Amino acid sequence: MLRLVISLLLFQCAAATYNIGPIDVSVPVALNIRVAEGVVHVNWTTGVPPQNPVVYVWKASDGVKSAVSVPADGRFFFAVGNPQYHVSAKITGLTGVGAGYIVVASDYDKNQDFRLRSASSFRLPFNFVEGETVGNQWCYPGYSPGGPVFYDSLRTPEQIHLSTSGSDNGLLITWKHTLKPDTAFITTFPLLNGTWMYKNAVNHTVQRMQNLTYPAQSRWYVTGEVANLTPGATYGYVVTGVFSGQAFKSSPTVFKVLEEGVVPRICFIGDFGLYQGLVAPELTRLVNNDEIDLIIHVGDIAYNLPDENGSVGDRWLVGVSPSASQVPYLVSPGNHDTGGPTLNFSDFSTRFAMPQYSSFSSLFWRQKIGPLLLLSFNSEGLFSYNNETDRHYETQYNWLANQLENVDSSVKWIIAFAHRPMYCGFSGYKDCCSITGRSTRFGVLNEKTNQWQFGLEQLFAKHKVDLIVTGHVHSYERFWPTFSWGDGNGSASSPYTNPTAPVHIICGASGTAEGCDPFYGLDSITHQHVWPYTGNALNISAFRTEARGYGIVSPNNGKLRYQQFACGWDNCLATPYDEIELQKTTNRSL
Repeated sequence: MLRLVISLLLFQCAAATYNIGPIDVSVPVALNIRVAEGVVHVNWTTGVPPQNPVVYVWKASDGVKSAVSVPADGRFFFAVGNPQYHVSAKITGLTGVGAGYIVVASDYDKNQDFRLRSASSFRLPFNFVEGETVGNQWCYPGYSPGGPVFYDSLRTPEQIHLSTSGSDNGLLITWKHTLKPDTAFITTFPLLNGTWMYKNAVNHTVQRMQNLTYPAQSRWYVTGEVANLTPGATYGYVVTGVFSGQAFKSSPTVFKVLEEGVVPRICFIGDFGLYQGLVAPELTRLVNNDEIDLIIHVGDIAYNLPDENGSVGDRWLVGVSPSASQVPYLVSPGNHDTGGPTLNFSDFSTRFAMPQYSSFSSLFWRQKIGPLLLLSFNSEGLFSYNNETDRHYETQYNWLANQLENVDSSVKWIIAFAHRPMYCGFSGYKDCCSITGRSTRFGVLNEKTNQWQFGLEQLFAKHKVDLIVTGHVHSYERFWPTFSWGDGNGSASSPYTNPTAPVHIICGASGTAEGCDPFYGLDSITHQHVWPYTGNALNISAFRTEARGYGIVSPNNGKLRYQQFACGWDNCLATPYDEIELQKTTNRSL
């Protein structure tokens, strides 16, 4: 078989020549993967005749250098007045029950230049054997010319994703059925000494079954809590929907419970849609190799969840399921997540169940994990205060203040995150790029008193929040510890040791079809970043780049480390291009 030859990595969004957006009809879309009878069926759609379609596949744990190629075949059809082509390939001989694989669908463009196109990932189900027909929650029930019929797209569970529950040693599991099940439940079984203890299986009831209705299709999202898990233990689980007495189950998959008292390894992504290059497969690789414990997505999900009567959100959730069904996938809402069939974040709040979801519709929430406190807040609520009856921002502020005023003495680190940043070096006009004050920092302006109120920057600084991670601006930028445009460094030589203000990081270029955002230039004399609304060179931005990628927060010898990794259309680098370590030698209460 042919080996995949990796071209130069195109990190810079602005310099990338690939048109991954939907306006390029030659790009493979709706990349679907199905597993049946020992064969993996890969299918996609394109708007032009395929010239030399190829599927590249490699085991996530082995890396891209182990990739092999499989030729694909195309078939013409006419859909909704537009000529389209279905392309399909069959992959056999894969090994490793439960192993994760990455798939890239590719073709030549009109100039015969090779381009990687659309990427996805899947995991061989635990009951994957020759001759056996199995359903798989990793797989989207798409079109498969000549493929076996094994998947009931109306009843089989899909889009399975985890989140933390807000309590210790508990998880929430959410999934989707097209039709409403009569009942639904989760079954867990522990791994003991390398053996799955099916005889110790426990069924868990579900707490929520919510309808998301669009004109073309209804969807039912089911959420259940798995509580009282053993710290450090590994569990297998299956989700089930029952229809007229018949059970439709997912394939078994696995999650591992964190050890008590540890700081989790967190992958941060932001502004992450369908056209995300290799970030989604990279998340699968990180999970399969046990390099991260949870994922946090700081808004702008799928671009956009409600589009095409909700099918964009469906395809996106299927794409992240290989990672999101193994580790918690936690979300904060962005400006692209406000819509839905009834607006008011209805699509976002139905598809996702975060800690305290029953109280705040997953719009803001908290989770304590060991010595780490995570605070998610809804930055969009600060931009919807014209209607005096809408007091979401006030409710959120009071809730955040209460959480911060009652921080447990065991908490060493506090990380807050949302979509819109408080500071940024973006060269266009965005909400954060104004020194005169914006809602993300000062809250809302009371028109009667002409005073700002419910400001979060002051609240976070007062209670010594350590790190604030956001997106919205499609780039990566790290700031020195900053409060009110001022220096909060610990010292000139060690700015991140005992800083007096939070560190702000923008991680907003994980994968958006809108392209990346450029920065302001450098002053020709001082070589510092020029902020044109003051005419002065302000020195709060420590590092910036337009590179696509993701960040990882992890513990390191008592410090809190943040690393940023580049992940482009062709490859992801294993070495971070930016890294800092936060260190405390004083007690939080001092």
